[in-house]
Amino acid sequence: MKKIPHFIFCLAVLSLTWHSTSLIAGSARHYTVDGAPVLWEDGFVTFRIDPNDGIDSSQNGSGGGCSLETRTETVEAKGTILSDIIREAFAKWEEDTSLNIVEGPPLEANVTAANMGGFLVNAGGEYTAEDCYTIGPDAPGCKNPIVIDEFGTIVQSLFGTCADYALIGVTSLMPLVASDAQATIASPDIRAAETIINTSCFGQVPTPNSACQGSSFGASCPAGGVNLEQLTGVIVHEIGHYLGLDHSLVNKADFQNCFSFPPSEACDVDNIPTMIPFSLASIGAAVSELHADDKATIQRYYPPDGFAATTCTIRGTLRRLADNQAWRCEEVVARVSNDPLSSIAAISGSDGAVRFTQGIEGESGTAGTNRENCQSNCGFYSIQVPGDQIYTLRTQGFETDILDDSVDFTAGPCRPTTSNDGALDNPVAASEFFCPAGSTVVKDILTN
Repeated sequence: MKKIPHFIFCLAVLSLTWHSTSLIAGSARHYTVDGAPVLWEDGFVTFRIDPNDGIDSSQNGSGGGCSLETRTETVEAKGTILSDIIREAFAKWEEDTSLNIVEGPPLEANVTAANMGGFLVNAGGEYTAEDCYTIGPDAPGCKNPIVIDEFGTIVQSLFGTCADYALIGVTSLMPLVASDAQATIASPDIRAAETIINTSCFGQVPTPNSACQGSSFGASCPAGGVNLEQLTGVIVHEIGHYLGLDHSLVNKADFQNCFSFPPSEACDVDNIPTMIPFSLASIGAAVSELHADDKATIQRYYPPDGFAATTCTIRGTLRRLADNQAWRCEEVVARVSNDPLSSIAAISGSDGAVRFTQGIEGESGTAGTNRENCQSNCGFYSIQVPGDQIYTLRTQGFETDILDDSVDFTAGPCRPTTSNDGALDNPVAASEFFCPAGSTVVKDILTN
């Protein structure tokens, strides 16, 4: 017996109130217990866009506290421009890959909090995405929706009052799972996903809601509202999740420099990947252009023709110097001439690591986020980089508290130790090496 789980996992946050989420770099979002990344079957992806054409008068302009003043630009953007941005985001990720992304007809109706159960699996209604698996992702009954949440009422219904102030984008992948207590992922092939884009704070003057004071989501939209550049960045980021990618924390130091308000002079937005967990409202950065790490990751999982001939694979086992133990949950970063713009990374013990159980927290059995929940390939890593270049390797631990105590990350499928600096560490006896196109270079690493 197999069922489709309710996996809501990626929350694009655009505020100064941060929320717990999971984090990994240069990897897929979900894995089977055998270490296979969970991806769209044969690279065939479908989506259908919410035909939202502007203001839904039935909502009476509630907007969760964000005022609905004169919004000509907002109405136009939500009706036409956003649909184009969504299409452009899919095209951006599809370029130079083996992905075959097909847009289906518009959804049958504007999706609202009142009817969302007919379109979203996670809304607990009649829609189950069963047709996506029994017939195919292009079946008429397979929604695979991209929903425009005009007033944030859908995210409020799913995540609670005030959620519309902080949750700008939410994406869920729905792989097939077994009916065991662990909800073990039964197949690496997915055919169903859904994304919600919350536009309640877009283009509006934020009005604080006193009832939300003290809420973990905050009590108002970001200062000045959400502009089109920021919203575009969120959409590109969410489509990355829709295609199966996890978050990335490559170039952590640059993220820290850019997050500060005002941003540090050392801030370089170009060094920050699109799949960073949060938009940077403090500097108005959308991060909507794909970084080298974004491109390398999507191409590794959906390789274009000739990809193997033009790239070089760097792989090996990461071990801890103190006891020579295979070490999971460490980021391995390859760079050309130590240039952050060229950073491409992978997490040791993710791809190919065999676990004892799926280990979903809160369920019975060994927690999947424990480093010890691993049978083999526990320190294995693999990175595909442009060939015929000279590379250096560095390692980086994930922070459990990236900015302050309100930001708590785990790096699925393992829980890292705390590493509160943004600097990369030099592995023992690290040196530059040439990586020829069409070849594999084995680099076993001892990390401090």
